[in-house]
Amino acid sequence: MASKISLKRFGTMPLVPVPRAVRAGDYIFTSSVYPADEAGRVVGLDAAQDEVRPSLMEIQARHCLETLKKVFAEAGASMDGVLKADVHLVDSADFYEFKLVWNEYFPSNPPARTTVEVGDMTGWDKPDEPLKVRYTVETEGTMQLGVNRLLFPAVPFPGEVKYFFQSASRSLPVYITYPYEELDDLTLALPKSMRVESVPSAKNNQTGFGDYSLSIENHGTSVHILRHFTMQEGLVPAQYYPQLRGFLATVRQADETRLVFRSDSSAHVGGDR
Repeated sequence: MASKISLKRFGTMPLVPVPRAVRAGDYIFTSSVYPADEAGRVVGLDAAQDEVRPSLMEIQARHCLETLKKVFAEAGASMDGVLKADVHLVDSADFYEFKLVWNEYFPSNPPARTTVEVGDMTGWDKPDEPLKVRYTVETEGTMQLGVNRLLFPAVPFPGEVKYFFQSASRSLPVYITYPYEELDDLTLALPKSMRVESVPSAKNNQTGFGDYSLSIENHGTSVHILRHFTMQEGLVPAQYYPQLRGFLATVRQADETRLVFRSDSSAHVGGDR
């Protein structure tokens, strides 16, 4: 019989009944941290913006990181054990000031980090229309370094897709409780010192369970990634389980392919490969 992992919760988020962190065994998962006090008031807005006092970004960044530090201490851990962080900024112009504060809390061996600038947002006041948000994303710790090449994931933000069927056979049907769709349309521009050497071939798999397509265009100094993944709601009889499992295996295999970027001095810029 499998042992059950005990869960322990720490703190409470301002204004919402959500713990600040949950510890499961040796792992600690934190809720989002934003620059607000326990009453939900945004911190730093009343600070004087002059050359003597800290900037609003410094005040808010330090507040968030201090909150995390306290949560980890309460859970019996420290900032040294952080593996991955996602940071959302309203304005990318604040990134330099944010990073100065960040470096104070992670002076050596920092965690992998994705920094997102939240740009234009439309649809907040129109519940019948889709919410649209423009992001600018900087990802650290994503690429794998070779001699003069970088391997980059074809799907840099895989989200919550689960490749959950490990058993080779099944005696009971599978019920997919709700339909599911992901659509990713990304353009990645490379630094001036890099070129695209090769990209994976296009993938297209249509089944009765769902559809998957992935196409990547090589433009020499940039790539355009278009990915579409859907799952249909319904009951899948046990005899069709191998096909369902095989479909999800192809999704995983395609998501884990790599693009190859190469240094400009040795790059060969050509068409799609």
